[in-house]
Amino acid sequence: PSLTVIHVADNKFQSILRTHRNIFIPEVSREKYAFAPPNLIVERSIWARGQFVVRLTAPNSDSLIAGLGRYGNKIQRLFNDIELNRRIMRNKEYGATAVNDSVRKAMKMDMIFQKDFAPLQYREGVLWLRLDRERPQGGYKHPVNQGVLLFNLPYSSKAQLLDTFIMNATDSILAVHIQGTVPGSHMVIDRVNVTPVNKEINQFGRYGREIRGIWRMEKNYFGGPFYLLAVLDESRQRVMYAFTYVYAPQFEKRDYLREVEAIARTLKPVEP
Repeated sequence: PSLTVIHVADNKFQSILRTHRNIFIPEVSREKYAFAPPNLIVERSIWARGQFVVRLTAPNSDSLIAGLGRYGNKIQRLFNDIELNRRIMRNKEYGATAVNDSVRKAMKMDMIFQKDFAPLQYREGVLWLRLDRERPQGGYKHPVNQGVLLFNLPYSSKAQLLDTFIMNATDSILAVHIQGTVPGSHMVIDRVNVTPVNKEINQFGRYGREIRGIWRMEKNYFGGPFYLLAVLDESRQRVMYAFTYVYAPQFEKRDYLREVEAIARTLKPVEP
């Protein structure tokens, strides 16, 4: 799940529970909202600094259920975006400034990287950055690997903004630049076991496509989630790619993937 939900009864919602950073309150009141349609209200910092409180108001239970059907996806996107922006703001304050400068120079991309990310390889115009850690689980330490692969492709046709083209182009780069220890093994987007999900986005006023799915190692048994962002930079007639991934076989991947997505979502071109 993209979010962890904890249900709290109204009479128990007090003290430390009110300081949680994300709160959703369904509010039913015939007196306050008589004859009014379901309404979504977003408030900030009511009980704690930086807090977001989302209220869904309705005059009765049936109206509330209808409101959840209408606004449910919007509420989920809102909380996901809030969490993403929190990480971006943290990276702005505590991130890897030297890495940001290296990316600007090598790729002509303006990005904000998380602390402790470091360039691993720069070859043939492709920059691979990684953050490798170990986390305890079951009395042992296990790897958590996060990666960002950056590259540019010349832009000449709208067909290059199609999802199939974007994934094929990414696979061709992965085959060369992220290879495994087994001969012939390399990273690839899994389109057989899990269908990637794609969406058109506005990336700082530029056309972008985001794709989410699972990566795997060809001829090996590794895999994990990925987030891929392709953004059109008309000023340089190129498409900028940021392929991000997580390998953490012993752990939940959601928060680790959100960290690398937060990096990708800062992508914009260095102004010519």
